[in-house]
Amino acid sequence: MLENNDNNNNDNDESKKNELEKKESFLNPEFLVNRKTGVWIILVACCLLASSAGTGYAFGLTSQTYKNKFGFSQKEVDIIGSFGNLGLFLSITAGLFYDKFGPLLTAITGSLLILVGYLLQWLTLNNNIPASVPALCFFVFLAQQGSAWVSVTGVATTVRNFASKDQGKAVGVVKGFFGLSASIITQFYIGLYENPETNEDDNKTSFMLFLTLYLPLTILLGAIFTRRIGRPQNQTDKQNQQEVKILIFFIIIAVILGTTLGIVCVIQDDQEPNVSEVAKWFGIGTFIAIFVFFIFFLIYLFIKQKNQIQNYNASEIENFINNGEQQIANFGKYLFQGKEHKLNTIVKSIEFWLICFIAFCTTGVSLMVTNNLSQIVIAVFNSKSESSSIFVSINSIGNFFGRIICTSLSDLLNNSVQRPVFSIIFVILAAIAQFIFAFANEKSIYAATVLAGFSYGGNISIELLLIAELYGPTNIGSCIGALDIANFLSSIIFATAIAGPIYDNHSTNTDGEEICFGKDCFFISFLVNFAACCTAFFASLYLTIRVKRIVAENQSRTQVLN
Repeated sequence: MLENNDNNNNDNDESKKNELEKKESFLNPEFLVNRKTGVWIILVACCLLASSAGTGYAFGLTSQTYKNKFGFSQKEVDIIGSFGNLGLFLSITAGLFYDKFGPLLTAITGSLLILVGYLLQWLTLNNNIPASVPALCFFVFLAQQGSAWVSVTGVATTVRNFASKDQGKAVGVVKGFFGLSASIITQFYIGLYENPETNEDDNKTSFMLFLTLYLPLTILLGAIFTRRIGRPQNQTDKQNQQEVKILIFFIIIAVILGTTLGIVCVIQDDQEPNVSEVAKWFGIGTFIAIFVFFIFFLIYLFIKQKNQIQNYNASEIENFINNGEQQIANFGKYLFQGKEHKLNTIVKSIEFWLICFIAFCTTGVSLMVTNNLSQIVIAVFNSKSESSSIFVSINSIGNFFGRIICTSLSDLLNNSVQRPVFSIIFVILAAIAQFIFAFANEKSIYAATVLAGFSYGGNISIELLLIAELYGPTNIGSCIGALDIANFLSSIIFATAIAGPIYDNHSTNTDGEEICFGKDCFFISFLVNFAACCTAFFASLYLTIRVKRIVAENQSRTQVLN
């Protein structure tokens, strides 16, 4: 009898083991957990997530619609935009959730928040829900909070899957698509909805419904293929060189997309207000073609490596996916005391607070431009009818190239130029952009808009790389969330507390709307932004000195141990 019970128990254990293996095999198929194919499929998925997560940078596309439809003041619109920034940058919860539950659940949660947020905004613009500033603040917050969860998923997964020496290039590609997302979304608006013969506010209301459906579906598609497979281990030099070559290939493809969208924007601006059908659809077609090309490229990789794929059992897969601190700790020594750190230790370091202060200054001035871009364009051109869609696009394209160039160069020159030096460079560029904006005319505003996006993309990317390099990648999700608190607070100060009231003080009633024309609308705001960037410059210098000292100490410690 006892013997039968033992046999039954063994059968049950074997059955449970088989079920576990089937579950692991289903959730983590071979083509994902095998590094030779999986890391590139996951990188494409992260790019797809990022391209759908940066829609907050396109707030300038719809901000004027809120004023026109509901009679809001500029300060009220800025408050709504700031709550969007709060959602986008209050990512500490997303980071902690990601560190515990992984990328799949984090991305799915983000897609649901985006669905609810944009649906409620569309219902408000469609007059199905009474419009009020508090309600719209909450709706915009929900949508951008979802974007934060999706962004954390893409960036943190990329950091966890690539070695330190290649981190900049990989993160640059993903962050580049995040920066480019506003331009991509704008191209969808221009191609599908912009029509000079119909009411612009009605067009943007219809576009909000498109975002409600398109964004969650795209994010879910990317989430299916997003996994943490860990950094490369025991790879030969040839394998490492092959990964670098493929990463450079990804960067080239991303640059082609950014350049093409830039050219399309110039053509569209030249044809305003009657943009040809070819120019309208070319931007959308390029974006779709890039991802179709990526799919064929991945199929090629899969076929090429098919015979080399190893068969993992359930326990090996679990160890590979959840390698966490044990495997990651084997990769190099991080600058700050040569080890991984948790958030409660990180917040006690001076370097972290210096990075937060630099982020506070540079992000705040950039978001002030992004949130008010529609009003800035109207003020500079002295025309209520001037479209901001082109400027939203070129700002986003500048953002993209800032991220790509900063991360790639900081990787390429990492042995000779420390990463904080790039922070100094991009802070200077941010200051120049704000100075040009202060005295902008109908020509120089183009340069200022691109430069503002470029400097913002570079600054926000180098901050992330500094965090990963100083404190390690294991708790990168919660670190990003902590840093983003500074980014949100800066948007409240620079956009809502400073720019909004100054704009309203110079506004006049035009056709029943409070609109400001001329240089005075934002002149003082841009000078304040310029001063903030100058302060961030000195903070970047101090950070560079401190990091240089830490590197020297680590090198001395290594020599002593050897």
